[in-house]
Amino acid sequence: MDVLTHVFLPLLTLQAMGVKIDRRILFLTIFSVLPDFDVIFGIHRSYFHSFLFVIPLLLVSTYVKREYTKYMTFFILSHLFFDFLDGGFPFLYPIIKYGYGMNIKLLINFKTLDFNFILDIAKYYPSSIHRDYTTFDNKGLVIALAFLAANLLK
Repeated sequence: MDVLTHVFLPLLTLQAMGVKIDRRILFLTIFSVLPDFDVIFGIHRSYFHSFLFVIPLLLVSTYVKREYTKYMTFFILSHLFFDFLDGGFPFLYPIIKYGYGMNIKLLINFKTLDFNFILDIAKYYPSSIHRDYTTFDNKGLVIALAFLAANLLK
């Protein structure tokens, strides 16, 4: 999943829940892409996606203002949730180097209007988890534009 999706999908979710998006929340969106910083080590969806990194980080964040902690936690966990739905990640990396996730596909036959929903729970090994990192894609751009349009039309 790309950076724009990880930033703007949680923002749209918060907005749909009635949260007023202000500068503080926009600043905290850095936590929605923090897990992807493991790409610096050359192994995407590894160290910073692991609960061995995330749980201590969230415990340390409790020393920050409570309102910020709530949003930091939301942004980090949303990242992990979306990556889980986008193929998975190793939960306990580097102790256990394989992970679990889901592949979700919606197939639509426009002639018959048949909908097929395919849900595949998969086990991923390092060779399939450590793939190239996509910084921006069309899906993320559409989500970002939806967020911007929703806020400009207010």
